[in-house]
Amino acid sequence: MDIAHDLDGLSFVLLTHEHADHLDLGMVRALRTLPILWVIPEPLLAIVEPTGLSREKIIVPRSMRPPEIEGTKVVPMEGLHWETAPSQPGGLRGVLAIFP
Repeated sequence: MDIAHDLDGLSFVLLTHEHADHLDLGMVRALRTLPILWVIPEPLLAIVEPTGLSREKIIVPRSMRPPEIEGTKVVPMEGLHWETAPSQPGGLRGVLAIFP
């Protein structure tokens, strides 16, 4: 599989939170040289930094201030992404998700 070749038509990528099924650092690393804009919430910047993704390719979203990328507006809003966690009080835990 050649991720960079398979996804070379992407114009932008939205990252929301750091669950493994939503954030794959290997994929970010594989795509980092392509001319893709990355919309990355501030809490994820330090996590993505080791991939070598250039800061010039990153847009940091602000709540309710939609960036427009190639005619597409994305309205970022703060929320929690919940998952089942039987060991947690109440059985749920959440992580910050900028695009719930």
